[in-house]
Amino acid sequence: MAEEQPAHEMYFVVRGEVTVTREDRHLTCLRSGDWFGELVLFFAGVVRSATVRCDNHCEFFVLHHDQFHKTMSGYRHVKRKYDKLVKELRHGNVKGLKLKCTFCGSSDHLSRDCPQDNLNFSGNDTQNDFGTPSLGSPTSHLSGPVLPSFFEENARSQEASI
Repeated sequence: MAEEQPAHEMYFVVRGEVTVTREDRHLTCLRSGDWFGELVLFFAGVVRSATVRCDNHCEFFVLHHDQFHKTMSGYRHVKRKYDKLVKELRHGNVKGLKLKCTFCGSSDHLSRDCPQDNLNFSGNDTQNDFGTPSLGSPTSHLSGPVLPSFFEENARSQEASI
């Protein structure tokens, strides 16, 4: 996948390693258990903000935007929370995603907007927001498993309400 291309899927790395770059600058490496492209689940028509290349044989679980929304429609409780989160994101409030800036650790801004950003970023973390333009910024670098925790919390709520 190359930066500036339209995105329609989110990817979970099942096996292998990938390198993430932006403008030929190394950002990070992702491995089994990591993911990228999650903004496509929140916004149709996003553009990839980074290039992802396989370093070796890789396997991915691919979640397409349309299939995600079709499945989500069957879980009203989760869908309401998701819709609220999307509304907040559209207004520039990313706090619902529980993001933290990779550079300084603040939850008040995204990594791409960090006043402490420096060109010597080592890229050794395994976080996946690479300052996606659609939000003003994964993603903004993620600190912790944001999407799985969102769905796990809501799955527990859904189970409790059944």
